[in-house]
Amino acid sequence: MTTIMVIALTVALLETFLLGCQAWEHRRRARRRLASLPCAPPAGRIALIAPCKGCDLELRENLQSLFAQRNVDYQIAFVVEDVRDQAVPVIDDLIRRHRGVEATIVFAGRSRGACQKVHNLLAGVASLPPAVTTLAFVDSDARPGADWLRSLVQRLAQPGVGAATGYRWFLPRRPTLANYLLYSINATAASLYTPKSFQPIWGGSWAMRRDLFEQLDVAAAWRDKLTDDLVVTNVVQSAGLHVEFEPACMIASPVDMTPRETFAFLRRQYLIGRHYVRRWWTLALVAGVMSVAAFWGSLAIGLVALATGNAWGGATVGVAAAWYAINAAKAALRTDLAAMYFPRRFDEMSGATRCDPWLAPLSALVNWLAIVSTIGARRTTWRGIAYQLLPAGRTAILTRDDETPVVLALQPAGAHAATCDESAESAVRPNAGTGRPRRAA
Repeated sequence: MTTIMVIALTVALLETFLLGCQAWEHRRRARRRLASLPCAPPAGRIALIAPCKGCDLELRENLQSLFAQRNVDYQIAFVVEDVRDQAVPVIDDLIRRHRGVEATIVFAGRSRGACQKVHNLLAGVASLPPAVTTLAFVDSDARPGADWLRSLVQRLAQPGVGAATGYRWFLPRRPTLANYLLYSINATAASLYTPKSFQPIWGGSWAMRRDLFEQLDVAAAWRDKLTDDLVVTNVVQSAGLHVEFEPACMIASPVDMTPRETFAFLRRQYLIGRHYVRRWWTLALVAGVMSVAAFWGSLAIGLVALATGNAWGGATVGVAAAWYAINAAKAALRTDLAAMYFPRRFDEMSGATRCDPWLAPLSALVNWLAIVSTIGARRTTWRGIAYQLLPAGRTAILTRDDETPVVLALQPAGAHAATCDESAESAVRPNAGTGRPRRAA
């Protein structure tokens, strides 16, 4: 074994160990924060903006959780492209059933340049009344708990905080390899959120004061962009502020993907990262190379060395074993985090948590391949729309998938698109609400 190889494998093991320490710090901090959550309701009116497109897995249950937020003065703006969107009947029915919460549907129209989600967000913000003092954002595939919004907004009052964010924790709906791999890779990313690390905003769970949103001109920064969250992250950091991660805002997100969908999802995340936070994408690429080399590289070299009688064979295989042992310990930390964040839903993740340590070598390889696949890439497809990334992070729409069946009009309460999963039901609240659909200004 050459000196260069010894150094490389040592560095790879050290990198794996340090990431494990970061996961440990995440758990320590999260426990402390969860034990001291603020109880007082935040001041001011909050607008919760929920962009929707199509029928996400368990869409009704996800959106229904938005009507159950406790101890906050808030309203909800559901934003869709147009009345034909398959999510519209679901939203309309939920508004009718929860008349105690002020909620509206905003029709944003078709985007001509920016990502459709970003276009929807801009329309949602533009539709808000002056009384709103705080903006909160949530994705339609996320299912927050009842105290999510209050916990998220409370952090905005701290000095130097430009935005507060949560993150997602996937709930695999079928015991498949693709779902378990995605669970493991995503949980690894979630466990890296710590006070001293880079904390990007996650678009499915974040909030910002409205006056700061306008002062930083976030709307202008969003125009013609593919992503909302990383753009805001850059704007906040450029202003000398920081993003505050709130452990109480870790959100469950049901998932059921095929292997192709899983890889496409990972690739899209890294493609967006390469174009909007290049330095962190580069670090992820380097870390991925070291991780794959530490296990697969050392294992292959060690087995060849053992077969040829090389004295270094056993030591090299030992590096692979050490890497696996460290990652098994990290998987145990993630299991503890899952139980801490979602004690009532931990049984739904039991299969994923049991497989997590065994999948570490394959997860590292798939994750690295997803990163490598974005080198030089500029095109991606997101919810049926193909985009091309242009210089300076601008976006051009290439094609749209217009073959998806659509609902032609709002339907009466109780009627839904047949393709949506809408198993959960809720009682109609007696007090009247304001669920009138409206178009963006």
